[in-house]
Amino acid sequence: MPPLVKSPDDIRLGMVGMLDDNHHPFSWSAIINGGYDRRHGGVRRPGDQHLPRRKQPTGSLGIRGAKVTHIWTDDPERTSSNVAAASRIPNIVNKPEEVIGQIDAVLIPTDIGGEHVRRGPVRSSTPACPSSSINP
Repeated sequence: MPPLVKSPDDIRLGMVGMLDDNHHPFSWSAIINGGYDRRHGGVRRPGDQHLPRRKQPTGSLGIRGAKVTHIWTDDPERTSSNVAAASRIPNIVNKPEEVIGQIDAVLIPTDIGGEHVRRGPVRSSTPACPSSSINP
């Protein structure tokens, strides 16, 4: 069977979606990318409370070989930029479809399973990992 990604040592992930009461993009991206910036720009940002706790040693964060490289939320100008700044995500997209061809897999971090297909870039061959498959 062929590998799912071109380079298993350089897996590019897209974070697609965010609900008002669910700030998984902040915490998941910080955990995957290996850190976070609580005071980026000197302004406390919405969602800071959802970043990993200060007790968590920064060196324990990160998944070797994987990075969240792209983010889309329902409010790209405000929320996406906050998540990107806090969680070290280099690319903000205006539509979920813009991640097609730029990432190897997409995370859909919303708690409403019925929305996962609608939110994801479904016209691609990019594997999707909805939060309902992670959270029991």
